[in-house]
Amino acid sequence: MVEDEKVRIDVIDHGEGIPKDKLDYIWDRYYRVDEEHKIAKVGTGLGLSIVKNILLAHDADFGVASKLGEGSDFYFIMPIIPVDEE
Repeated sequence: MVEDEKVRIDVIDHGEGIPKDKLDYIWDRYYRVDEEHKIAKVGTGLGLSIVKNILLAHDADFGVASKLGEGSDFYFIMPIIPVDEE
Protein backbone atom coordinates (compact mmCIF):
# COMPACT_ATOMS: atom_id res chain seq x y z
CA MET A 1 0.00 0.00 0.00
CA VAL A 2 1.34 3.45 -0.89
CA GLU A 3 0.12 6.49 1.04
CA ASP A 4 1.58 9.90 1.96
CA GLU A 5 4.87 9.12 0.18
CA LYS A 6 5.33 5.99 2.26
CA VAL A 7 4.98 2.31 1.40
CA ARG A 8 3.59 -0.34 3.73
CA ILE A 9 4.58 -3.98 3.25
CA ASP A 10 2.61 -6.70 5.05
CA VAL A 11 3.58 -10.34 5.53
CA ILE A 12 0.46 -12.22 6.57
CA ASP A 13 0.07 -15.81 7.65
CA HIS A 14 -3.00 -17.80 8.59
CA GLY A 15 -1.28 -19.99 11.17
CA GLU A 16 -1.77 -20.40 14.89
CA GLY A 17 -1.25 -16.75 15.81
CA ILE A 18 0.78 -15.40 18.72
CA PRO A 19 -0.66 -14.92 22.21
CA LYS A 20 -1.19 -11.24 23.05
CA ASP A 21 1.03 -11.45 26.14
CA LYS A 22 3.96 -12.65 23.97
CA LEU A 23 3.80 -9.97 21.25
CA ASP A 24 6.07 -7.49 23.07
CA TYR A 25 8.86 -10.08 23.27
CA ILE A 26 8.95 -11.57 19.77
CA TRP A 27 11.42 -8.90 18.56
CA ASP A 28 13.95 -9.79 21.31
CA ARG A 29 17.08 -11.73 20.39
CA TYR A 30 16.83 -15.45 21.18
CA TYR A 31 13.19 -15.16 22.25
CA ARG A 32 11.00 -18.04 21.15
CA VAL A 33 7.32 -18.40 21.88
CA ASP A 34 6.80 -21.32 24.27
CA GLU A 35 6.23 -24.91 23.26
CA GLU A 36 2.59 -24.47 22.32
CA HIS A 37 3.79 -22.61 19.20
CA LYS A 38 5.13 -25.47 17.07
CA ILE A 39 6.93 -23.43 14.40
CA ALA A 40 9.05 -21.50 16.90
CA LYS A 41 10.52 -24.75 18.30
CA VAL A 42 12.49 -25.19 15.09
CA GLY A 43 14.13 -21.74 15.00
CA THR A 44 16.92 -20.06 16.92
CA GLY A 45 14.97 -16.97 17.91
CA LEU A 46 17.17 -14.63 15.83
CA GLY A 47 15.05 -13.89 12.75
CA LEU A 48 12.75 -11.16 14.05
CA SER A 49 15.58 -9.58 16.03
CA ILE A 50 17.61 -9.25 12.83
CA VAL A 51 14.59 -7.85 10.98
CA LYS A 52 13.99 -5.37 13.81
CA ASN A 53 17.58 -4.08 13.64
CA ILE A 54 17.49 -3.69 9.86
CA LEU A 55 14.22 -1.77 10.07
CA LEU A 56 15.53 0.45 12.89
CA ALA A 57 18.64 1.21 10.82
CA HIS A 58 16.33 2.47 8.05
CA ASP A 59 14.05 4.45 10.39
CA ALA A 60 11.09 2.27 9.44
CA ASP A 61 7.92 1.90 11.45
CA PHE A 62 7.01 -1.74 12.05
CA GLY A 63 4.80 -4.00 14.10
CA VAL A 64 2.60 -7.04 14.26
CA ALA A 65 -1.06 -7.78 14.81
CA SER A 66 -1.98 -11.33 15.70
CA LYS A 67 -5.02 -13.32 16.78
CA LEU A 68 -4.85 -16.83 18.17
CA GLY A 69 -6.30 -19.30 15.72
CA GLU A 70 -6.33 -16.74 12.89
CA GLY A 71 -2.69 -15.86 12.18
CA SER A 72 -0.41 -12.83 12.19
CA ASP A 73 0.18 -9.69 10.14
CA PHE A 74 3.77 -8.42 10.30
CA TYR A 75 4.27 -5.05 8.63
CA PHE A 76 6.76 -2.28 8.04
CA ILE A 77 6.38 1.24 6.68
CA MET A 78 9.15 3.16 4.93
CA PRO A 79 9.37 6.44 3.04
CA ILE A 80 9.51 6.23 -0.74
CA ILE A 81 12.81 7.54 -2.01
CA PRO A 82 12.36 9.38 -5.32
CA VAL A 83 14.56 8.28 -8.18
CA ASP A 84 16.24 11.04 -10.16
CA GLU A 85 15.47 10.52 -13.81
CA GLU A 86 18.01 12.06 -16.13
